This record gives sequence, structure tokens and C-alpha cells, in this order.
Amino acid sequence: MPEVFLFDQGSSPRPREQVRIEQARAEPYPDGIRVRVTVMLTPFFERPNLSITISDSSGETVAEADVLEPITPTTEMTMHLRRPAPRGEHSLRVALYYGNDEPQDVSLLSFLPGNES
Repeated sequence: MPEVFLFDQGSSPRPREQVRIEQARAEPYPDGIRVRVTVMLTPFFERPNLSITISDSSGETVAEADVLEPITPTTEMTMHLRRPAPRGEHSLRVALYYGNDEPQDVSLLSFLPGNES
């Protein structure tokens, strides 16, 4: 049986090569060790994969997750930072890819953990 995906009116699913990251957000919790991550993609026919990494100010990875073949264009999750009470600017990197291919779109943004905001 074919898969059926529901999308907002006015948006049409796109072929694999046209799928992009429309928006990525990092919303730190006040405790300074959790971050709510939201990733919004263009609608798609073929489900992509996401590699999500949070790095601290020295470039060390403090949280990472892979989302394999999400069902909807919006993915939300809470990521836990490996070290309590991190300091300094952090960066969120989201890479969209298919299979073993190189990422076809990458989003980067900076934020401060919740205990510094």
C-alpha cells in the first residue's frame, strides 16, 4: 500500500533534490541543560534524514541526535546537553541528507543556554 502524507493547504510535496530546511530553532530551557529543537522542512515525497548536533563555545559536541525518515515536515525534540550548566555561546547544526549521500542542506545557528539568557 502506498504511503499517504498530509500537508498544509498551499504547500506541495517536493522531489528529493528540492527538499530543504526551511527553519531550525533552539529554545533553551531555564535549567541550562535542555534545549528544545524544532526543525521545519519543505514538504517531501521521499522522507529524508536529519543529523542534529549541538556544540559548545569550544566546538566540542555536547548533544547529538539522528532523525531517520521523519513522517512530517516538522520535527520537535528536547535535547539534553552532556555537561551541566554549560557556559558561552553554543551552536546548533542541522544537516538534511538521504542515505549515505553528503548533506544537501545545512542550517547553523548560535544560542545561549537557558541559564545565561
